Amino acid sequence: MIRPVALEIAELRGWRASGPVALDRPVTVLVGDNGRGKSSTLAAIEWCLFGREVEGVKGTGIAERNDWEVRRREAGRHDTVVRLTLATSDGQAVVSRCRPAGAKASAADLVEVTLPDGRTVEGAAAAAWL
Repeated sequence: MIRPVALEIAELRGWRASGPVALDRPVTVLVGDNGRGKSSTLAAIEWCLFGREVEGVKGTGIAERNDWEVRRREAGRHDTVVRLTLATSDGQAVVSRCRPAGAKASAADLVEVTLPDGRTVEGAAAAAWL
């Protein structure tokens, strides 16, 4: 079984940057007023794992708002980055997805997975692991 244990977000939707958000409890509850990042937190996990496959797809949560974009509009020169730490049967793996600042809409995201044994895989190998 694979389960999320920590999440870091930078320049995604309503998030400027975050330290690790702990997800290592049996139940994680997101509570807050409207516009405080609850949906953005879930969108960050979804985008980190699936990238463009979930952008604009109905029923994923990401497409529920007509104005949804991966990058924060005020991000400027900063990359949009999400790092999701996953507990696996072999230890912890870290999935990182980055949309570089200034990247064209058609540019591919940078995806990297640090495996439990410390090796890092990118691109197609990272996608295959996911």
